[in-house]
Amino acid sequence: GINECIYELPGGAKHIGQTDIECARMELLQETGVEAKDFKVIGGPISMNPNLQDTKFIAIVATGCKVTKPQELDDTEAITVKEVEVVEFRNMVKKGEITDSKSIAAGYLALDYLGLLG
Repeated sequence: GINECIYELPGGAKHIGQTDIECARMELLQETGVEAKDFKVIGGPISMNPNLQDTKFIAIVATGCKVTKPQELDDTEAITVKEVEVVEFRNMVKKGEITDSKSIAAGYLALDYLGLLG
């Protein structure tokens, strides 16, 4: 990739036969140690970079979240979890601290879904 550390929301690729919600549940737990009570698809499929590739993602919001266990990262992952409030997330996007386009898009959709854009 870009060879630098960035902020991004949890995510990953589905395994064969796995639903979008099952993938979201698994990735959230593995990457952050967080379990959620509810998951809701809120957008997609959204193109990640339509000029260069056909990869798309589905935006899913998780609610009722609680840290229940340590991360279980793959050998290729180096993830430090940073929990931020909604206002801080929005400020990080505005200041250019969050540059991952899929995280910005999914974050916007989640804020809209939760009624927190105001």
